[in-house]
Amino acid sequence: KALENEKIKRQYITYDKYQTTEDLTKQPSKITQEFFNVYGENGNSIERRFAIIDEGGKQKSVKEKGKKSNLDFSTMLADKYLPRMTFHKVREEVINGRGYFVITFEPRVPPDKLPSNDLYDRGINRSSGTIYIDMERFYPWKFDSKLTSDFSAYLLGHAEDFQIHVEQEEQFGVVVPKEVVYTIKYKVLWITTYETKTSTYGNHRDLRIPAAQDK
Repeated sequence: KALENEKIKRQYITYDKYQTTEDLTKQPSKITQEFFNVYGENGNSIERRFAIIDEGGKQKSVKEKGKKSNLDFSTMLADKYLPRMTFHKVREEVINGRGYFVITFEPRVPPDKLPSNDLYDRGINRSSGTIYIDMERFYPWKFDSKLTSDFSAYLLGHAEDFQIHVEQEEQFGVVVPKEVVYTIKYKVLWITTYETKTSTYGNHRDLRIPAAQDK
């Protein structure tokens, strides 16, 4: 269902992403801010960075080519979570007048036996979490996944934290991301990477509406 929605979204809906990256290895933590336009191209979700906040706190325009999104939630859910996880419907909830199926999940076999191409795969394979599915439209409304055991990263590394939070909403009758929070912590030799990326979305345009095509 999410992939069906994704095809429509990439063809017709464009919007902006406001991303804050917090480097938690610094005291106080170092924060950077970036702004992207998100749109579909040749069936892919593309992000083009158009502005940053400099060290002085001023917004600065940048001109860059679009790149394929590194965190494509619908594809990740369909290609990585669905084939690897066991799902259980644990309850039903009504939130703000809408009904949701509450689904929990965990790896269906020991993590070392699941497909693993990179660090992200290893994190997914050792994660469990919860999905809220909209009862009327059957799209994932809210998704939370958290690492349940640490693991070796690369040849001389170790990963300790891997969390993903996704919340979606409807715009122009199409489901789009509302907030994505991604946290990872791993160490390679003496170098530690520990950061949280928080993305919020706005300025949605529907290309089926002529005025939106001029923006």
